[in-house]
Amino acid sequence: MEIKACGVLCFRQKPDLSFLLLRQPRRWDVPKGHCRKIEDERACALRETVEETGIAAAHIRLDDTFRFVTQNPVRPRYLKGGVASKTYVIFLGYVPDDVVVRVSEHERFEWFSWNPPHHIQRWLIDPLLTEVERHFQQHPLPYSS
Repeated sequence: MEIKACGVLCFRQKPDLSFLLLRQPRRWDVPKGHCRKIEDERACALRETVEETGIAAAHIRLDDTFRFVTQNPVRPRYLKGGVASKTYVIFLGYVPDDVVVRVSEHERFEWFSWNPPHHIQRWLIDPLLTEVERHFQQHPLPYSS
């Protein structure tokens, strides 16, 4: 069985360059969720980010040159012990500095200062942030001076 989840790693510029993560009970995560059959990856990523953060889609500017993909075996409860292959697709987004975050499905949120290398969560967040670091070396930030 194949499962796909898409999300957006959101960045803001002030008070410092930082990115948004959401707190699950045991780990930090990027806003993301499962794709519906009728939506593409970008639509899913925006929908899930809006649902989980309260940030309006109009306030999220996606970077057309960044798309992070990774896979991981998972054991969803509905498979009763069976294993599925889950693909994660994460886009890079830029939000206004004064954006208001209202979490709905997580305990809390935090803006993490951009100061690589990061060691936050080994299987998804750290590899994602490593790719973002490479991306920033080749593509200037849209609001960098």
